[in-house]
Amino acid sequence: MTSYTREQLYDLLNRSRPLLLTGIDLSGADLRGAKLIKADLSEAKLIKADLSEAKLIKAKLIKADLSEAKLIKAKLIKADLSEAKLIRADLSEAILSRADLIRVDLSEAILSRANLSRANLSRTDLSRADLSWADLGRANLSSTDLSWADLRGTDLLEAEYDQYTKWPEGFDPAEAGAILVSSEDDDRH
Repeated sequence: MTSYTREQLYDLLNRSRPLLLTGIDLSGADLRGAKLIKADLSEAKLIKADLSEAKLIKAKLIKADLSEAKLIKAKLIKADLSEAKLIRADLSEAILSRADLIRVDLSEAILSRANLSRANLSRTDLSRADLSWADLGRANLSSTDLSWADLRGTDLLEAEYDQYTKWPEGFDPAEAGAILVSSEDDDRH
């Protein structure tokens, strides 16, 4: 990790907008409450960074590595996290509504009480994730891996899934209000 002093981080985060921080290494950085609205953090390294209560609305985090990062109560509304790594990240109470989370690795992540309504989670790995009391209403769960995930109290009303979606053993998605849809491309598997 490249170390930044508090002054350097302050200067970095207070540049003219939108911030272009593609590929930056901010692993372990204290970014609590940072205003990163529409920032481009694609391919950034944010491993173990603390982004609790950060505002990442409409931010680009494509292929970013946020493994073990803290994003507690972060606002990621309409953010693009396609192909990002959030392995064991803590997103408790985060707001990810309408976020693009295609092919994201959220294995073992904590998403308790997170708002993922209308998020696109297609082909995302949520295996062993804690989704207890999370809102996944109207989310796209096509080809998503939810095996061993904690879905206690999770709102799945009108969430869409396909025949390739993997659920925890014994879990009935239809009973939880999710809707089975046909796959657009059955040849992809």
